[in-house]
Amino acid sequence: MIHYKQKYHSRLLEMWNSEILSPLLRIIVFAIASYMMFRYNVILVITEIWRKRDVDWEADVHYYWRGIDFRIHNLRFDKELRIDEAQDLADWINSWVQYDPKRPSKKVAYLHGEGAHRHIHLQIHPNTIIIAFPIAA
Repeated sequence: MIHYKQKYHSRLLEMWNSEILSPLLRIIVFAIASYMMFRYNVILVITEIWRKRDVDWEADVHYYWRGIDFRIHNLRFDKELRIDEAQDLADWINSWVQYDPKRPSKKVAYLHGEGAHRHIHLQIHPNTIIIAFPIAA
């Protein structure tokens, strides 16, 4: 199950359903959402998909429709993932998806932000591949 940040629900839902969003990114998010429900009994909450380019920063994966952020707090029933659980989740994602075979050290998922703004940043590249079938640990 996937939810969207309440404040931007309709905008995020429209972006999620956009033909511009990578089908591979959707597949990865569906697998993560299933795992989060199975493993932690929490619902994946998307907080960011696309954002316009600002003059103060270089375009990033969100600008190119190749990034999604999702919460690790306020997920369901006021439950949140502990930092170690969130890191385990990011490690699990990176165990079956490779960002770019030419740059194996670059990760698809990582913890980002501080405090209440901490989240998992998910990113793909045109060369991103699924290297193993995701299995719940």
